[in-house]
Amino acid sequence: MLKVSPSELAKFRRCRRQWALTYYHRWGVAPEFASATGVALMGTRIHTALEAHYGYGINAVDALNKVYELEMDKRPDREDDLAGERDTAVIMVGGYLQWAAENRIDEDYEVVATERTLEVPILLTNGEMAIVSGKLDQIVRRRSDGAILVRDWKTVGTLHKADMI
Repeated sequence: MLKVSPSELAKFRRCRRQWALTYYHRWGVAPEFASATGVALMGTRIHTALEAHYGYGINAVDALNKVYELEMDKRPDREDDLAGERDTAVIMVGGYLQWAAENRIDEDYEVVATERTLEVPILLTNGEMAIVSGKLDQIVRRRSDGAILVRDWKTVGTLHKADMI
């Protein structure tokens, strides 16, 4: 049975050759040549820090610093780049947590789960079944009425497209 994620579908639409190399042939860049920094990598690292905070009660900034420390140990040749990205990520996470506390956005919510995979079977037009797979950043229960909701964290490299969110 075919199993795909939204990011795999997006890559297929964007560049079928890159999709084939990445998902079909399972080829990738050797770790020593892969980028150590970038918007997507920083977003993944911030997600890890938020999962530590909301899922395990670990200070998010401490978790973020540890994530970058581990990456710097693996990539000492990129330590300066990683340190610069870490500084930006710490500002983003610290600012978010301060804003969340000031606005009490977590007050009415109980975290049920973090970083959970969701799989949904769909029927394709050719009659075959496929599974669409994705990750939920956070599942919460609203205390006021018991409703189950999903939170999805988004990070961006700049705020020039913030009005599109």
